Amino acid sequence: MPLTNIEAILDDDFPKSDKNCMFQCALEEGDCEVLKTYIKKYGKTPYRMEGVIYDAIQYNRGEIIHLLLEFGADVNEIYSDGFTLLHIAAQYGACRTLFPLIFAGAKLDSKNDHGWTPLHYAAASDFVATDLIGILLDFGANIDPVNNAGYTPIFEAMDLIGHQKEAISNVQYLLARGANIHARLPDGSTLLHVAADALNYINEVYTGEMLSICRLLIERGLSICDLRNDGASVLSICHTSAAVAALEKISFESKFLHAPPATHKF
Repeated sequence: MPLTNIEAILDDDFPKSDKNCMFQCALEEGDCEVLKTYIKKYGKTPYRMEGVIYDAIQYNRGEIIHLLLEFGADVNEIYSDGFTLLHIAAQYGACRTLFPLIFAGAKLDSKNDHGWTPLHYAAASDFVATDLIGILLDFGANIDPVNNAGYTPIFEAMDLIGHQKEAISNVQYLLARGANIHARLPDGSTLLHVAADALNYINEVYTGEMLSICRLLIERGLSICDLRNDGASVLSICHTSAAVAALEKISFESKFLHAPPATHKF
């Protein structure tokens, strides 16, 4: 009668290489009992703890992360390039691993060697990451940290819009959560400059959504007349007359059609 996975791990005559293979399979499948039995038996994992945690995050196995933390993994250990486990989880979009990491005391605003926080990675995702962003913000992450390049998370998300349609949802969500729209990049660009530049590259199917973001930015106080350090206005970086006309129309409507009625004293 064949041995169960746990019996095989406990059997000293069972080949160690096969046990290691079973450990990897259990990691992929989220089988905590096999992993727990192995670690209790040998006092360690068959691989470096860093590699095991990376795999658990990649497979989005929150229960495995919880187990590894119980067995001594350091939730705030600094890995290559200054990454923490929370950076890695945000980069992979592994929402289910965020909770055990945060509950174990992961530093929400830790910066890696490039000055990126976990929220920067969530915002710069090539997928709709509103759940990921929301979890980080709900637990108290700073919505406007600045990385070494001078970008806040919303700038990172906005910078992707021309090439990644999913970034639109991430930008809209960050705006709804209160991201600072008046921040500027080191070259003086406003979010409206970056949004206008995205109009030069975005698929026309999503132009309407992009213009709705531009409208929101203008209605909240940004202007098509704002200048970068080199003197470039928002309109001057538009490549098409259609984009210029659309932004001028939004600006006009924001100023005159939505303005409060004038009061006159007689």
